[in-house]
Formats: sequence, C-alpha cells, structure tokens
Amino acid sequence: MELNKNFTIKPEVCLNDLMEINPILGIIFFYFIGYARNHNLPVKVTSIIDNHPRKTSTHIEGRAIDISARGWSDLHISRIVYKINSTYRDYGTGPVNKIKQAIVFHDAGSGKHFHLQVNKLATLED
Repeated sequence: MELNKNFTIKPEVCLNDLMEINPILGIIFFYFIGYARNHNLPVKVTSIIDNHPRKTSTHIEGRAIDISARGWSDLHISRIVYKINSTYRDYGTGPVNKIKQAIVFHDAGSGKHFHLQVNKLATLED
C-alpha cells in the first residue's frame, strides 16, 4: 500500500496494527519517519504485529516494527541507528547481559532492514 511516494507498507501488513503497538515504540517509529522525511528517504514498513511462528515475541506483542533499508545509504543507516539508540536505549531490548538497543540494522534472512524494538517494561508515565 502506497501512502505517498516515500511511505509505503508491504501488502500483507495491516496499517491498523499501528493502533496496537506499544506507545513508546510509536514515538520511536515517528522519530524514524521524521528523520526519513527530513532526508527524503523511503520508509517501507515490512512487519508490525505478526503471529508467524518464526517471529520474535517483540513482533507478536506489538513491541517491534520492521522497515526496509532499501534506498538508505550507509551514512544515513549509521546516523539513524546512532540517533535512536542514543536517545531511546533505555527502552530498547536485546539478549541478556548485552547492550540494549531500540533499533537494530540487520538481515535476519529476509533482507537488510531496521528492526525498531522496545522492552516489556517500556511504558509512558501517567
């Protein structure tokens, strides 16, 4: 689904799933979108909430969003990873005894992409 020339969603991804994600993840996602817009970079959401057995609990629980890295230069990849992790690391997740990350750039078998993620305790203060 094309929402505009720089913001698209993979056909099997449900846009309404954004209403079910963790609110902190939403803040990080919109930070990502703002960076992309300011640098005229594409945002193609490839996964939000996904109950596929291969997916991690972060996707099943609405604590992760995947975004394709196609069209992003190494410079912008490095910058967005640095900016999000330096700003939102406390909300990030990852393996026990490792540095937590709110964004990971990797290829988990389906192509290079950004994986935005938050931990189970990430909440907005009332």
